[in-house]
Formats: sequence, C-alpha cells, structure tokens
Amino acid sequence: MQVKVAKSLNTMGGCCEIKIDMLEDYFVKPFSGAQSRRKRSELCDGFREWLKAVSYYGMISEVWINGFFATDDEMPECVDVACVVHSNKKRLSDEEQKEFGHLTRKKNWYIVEKYHCSVELSLMFDDHIEKYGKIWFGEFRYDDSGGKPRGIFKITLL
Repeated sequence: MQVKVAKSLNTMGGCCEIKIDMLEDYFVKPFSGAQSRRKRSELCDGFREWLKAVSYYGMISEVWINGFFATDDEMPECVDVACVVHSNKKRLSDEEQKEFGHLTRKKNWYIVEKYHCSVELSLMFDDHIEKYGKIWFGEFRYDDSGGKPRGIFKITLL
C-alpha cells in the first residue's frame, strides 16, 4: 500500500502573506472535487468566524495557518493555526482574559467543533517572533516528502 504524501500549498516556502478575503483562492479553488471544495469552504467559514471572535479583543497581530489545511490534502479535518499574541496592545478585564484565553487555548476541542480551528501554538513574545517562525515553519520544518521548507500562510490582523 502506497501512502500519499501531502504537499504544501505554499509552493515558495517561507512566509506567504494573504488577506482574509483570499482564503478561497488559496485553500478552495485549487481543488476540483465538489466534496473537497465544500469541506474546505466550510473550514474557511469557521476560520473566519473564529478570526472575528478573537479579533474583538485586539490582542492577536498575526495568525499563521499550517497543517493539512495548508496542503494538497483533499479533506482536512480543521484549520491548524498559530497565534502571535501581542500582550502590550491592550489591557483586558478578567472576564475578557478568560474568554480570550478560551478562544486561543491549545487543542481546545470546543473551538475545533465550533469553528473548525485547532490552535496549535500561541506565541506571547514579540522579540522572538521572526526567529521562532523560521524555526517552526520555515527553515527547519519540511514538507512530508522531505523536500523543501513547508513555509506558512500568514494573516496580519493588527
């Protein structure tokens, strides 16, 4: 039995900066199957809703998209994301901190079910973002074929 190797949709490697209104261009339109396009559209809708919910707090400056959603996998289960949280941007009340923490907690299955997003990582330190991003998604993480760096898709919010 031969296992299919997932290839990144970021064919250039490194960081591919996209806008929220470009999600379908990158993650739906490249797929020809109706079932795959329907599933990926549903994931885009959930991701947009999650972005809207977390954007309310004004704390996340970047969201990095990774995982099978960012590959040629026809039926990914969710959108894996990493959040860059700039804690010096705004002070939240205790209740807001609790709500924001719930939306950005790693591997929160409620968020996966409701928004089809899995928060894999939340970075809380501004000074190390570029270096950490290179390590996590760029220079040292390769696509499953062992070829070139996988890269990330990045959405800037602030």
